[in-house]
Amino acid sequence: MIIIGIAVRLVLGYLLTYNYDVYHWALTISNFEAGNGLYDVAGYYYSPVWGYILGVFSQFTGLFGVDLLGDRFAEMLFTEEHTNFYRNTAFVTTPAFNTAVTVMLTLFDLLNAYLIFWIVREVFGDVQKARVCFALWFICAFVIVVGATGGMFDTISATFVLLCIATLIKGQEFIAGGMFASAVLLKFFPVFMVFILVAYILVKHGKGGILRVAKAIIGALAIFAVVMLPPIMDGHLGDSFSFLSARATGAVELIDILMSIDGLVVYTLIMIAEAFIAVLFLKTEHEDIDKGFLWFAFISIAIVFLNPSSPQYILVMAPLLIIMMVCKERMLRIPFTILCVGTSLYALSPIVMDLSSITMYGGAMPFASWSDMFLSFESKFMGISGLDLWSIISGIIQYTGIVAIAAIILKKQFPRRRTESGNDKEISE
Repeated sequence: MIIIGIAVRLVLGYLLTYNYDVYHWALTISNFEAGNGLYDVAGYYYSPVWGYILGVFSQFTGLFGVDLLGDRFAEMLFTEEHTNFYRNTAFVTTPAFNTAVTVMLTLFDLLNAYLIFWIVREVFGDVQKARVCFALWFICAFVIVVGATGGMFDTISATFVLLCIATLIKGQEFIAGGMFASAVLLKFFPVFMVFILVAYILVKHGKGGILRVAKAIIGALAIFAVVMLPPIMDGHLGDSFSFLSARATGAVELIDILMSIDGLVVYTLIMIAEAFIAVLFLKTEHEDIDKGFLWFAFISIAIVFLNPSSPQYILVMAPLLIIMMVCKERMLRIPFTILCVGTSLYALSPIVMDLSSITMYGGAMPFASWSDMFLSFESKFMGISGLDLWSIISGIIQYTGIVAIAAIILKKQFPRRRTESGNDKEISE
């Protein structure tokens, strides 16, 4: 499974890459090489964690023979005039750089697979199920596509979440707090898990739980201070939170979405639901506290995606989905399969732009043919382009999988009861 997973990733990473995002990784590395900091020039729109990882990664790109990261092609400028669910750019990264990024993300995928294996073996005591979970993650279609073709780093956010869970299980709250802070600073969604994490510590350790929660908070604050100290010293504190305030010029500001009426209502309801889940966990009698924690942690992260999301964000939920599917609730195989189809297709929505690297550098097809393909996908019928339609349909399939997860959770956690005709015996449906 390891060999198959690596091979598929390398092939896809070389052939298909969404340049708009990967170009920004190349731009950030180029800024480093020019002697600039993360936020000294425009082009980096995330918290420092991903920038630090790129800084380390840049020291190894030479091993892949990456002398040129990318270039801007005048003949592709027309693509920037077209707007759809994804942005287009005339900057095209090289296949060598794309492959290097794929290799880095593959290493994190492999680490995640081992962490999943360790958690299942530690909590459920079943090595065979642990191996199955390892394989399901590493050859999962949408995990491969998001990392290899999308070049997105959500798998690293999943790494920090899994490390947080693993260290909590081992009773290492200080480290767990640091991992949680790293996950939140890298991608915002794990922040919604804070209630269940605190509840788990309190239930597992009883009277000593409050002290252990304090240790976790100190660990989180310590990592936050270490991560944020450089931008604070350089006067870029505001820029380091640009992932909340503005992703790029002309982009819709995430903070505006969050503070809009719809966004405010949705995320307020999610926070209320997260608190309810934590209280429910506190009041539930657990035969095995660690198994119960994993189930409730899965519920906690799953409900976040009831608010429709981009395909890459699903990776944060995927490890717990796989663990619960194999070890607790087999019905979850249905939404997992749906996500493998919908999320993978969703991540491949900008398929024509994904081919730009091997077209411009590898000559995989004549540019005229590529241009015709791009324009055919961009042609609109009733105001909707082919790429838009692809995104809409695949997004609906993905959301169907999320709704199916929610339905299974509700049925499992709150089974309906009825009185059997002929007697008063209650049975769970």
